[in-house]
Amino acid sequence: MDTAEKTNCIKTFKDAIEPLLAAVQATPGAALDFRPPLADAWTIREHLAHFLHADIFACTRIGLCIAQPGATLFVWDEAAWNRSIDPKSISADQTIEAIRHIRAVAAALAQGAIGQDWDSLFAQHPKRGKLTLAAVLDIYRDHADFHLKYIQRNQAAFRPA
Repeated sequence: MDTAEKTNCIKTFKDAIEPLLAAVQATPGAALDFRPPLADAWTIREHLAHFLHADIFACTRIGLCIAQPGATLFVWDEAAWNRSIDPKSISADQTIEAIRHIRAVAAALAQGAIGQDWDSLFAQHPKRGKLTLAAVLDIYRDHADFHLKYIQRNQAAFRPA
């Protein structure tokens, strides 16, 4: 991967959150807690909280790829986090701000490694195997679009009382 490709990878990772966060910010307050009548559906607030938790892990994983190449990643139990941490404990605005800061820090970590061989910057995932720094960035870039689709589904299904 050359420098231009690495720069693009970092930029698309960092920018991927903006459509998701804009969609949440455009959501009326009552719609944040609307749960569609579908099996295992999450509210928009729950998607947002999950996204914050995931980005915390993303930042750690990016740091591990750079600082401790070959390290084994901890697999987090997202269901336990969703079950145990009240998504209302942090306001939607605070969560959005935290996501932006964490994503910016994660991108800065990757930017700091721009001159290194990214094939040598990797971590071992117990289920996915070897994940290079670029692969980690790509996974979390795509994570934003994945959740954006659910947020848009909830927004479309919401009917104010």
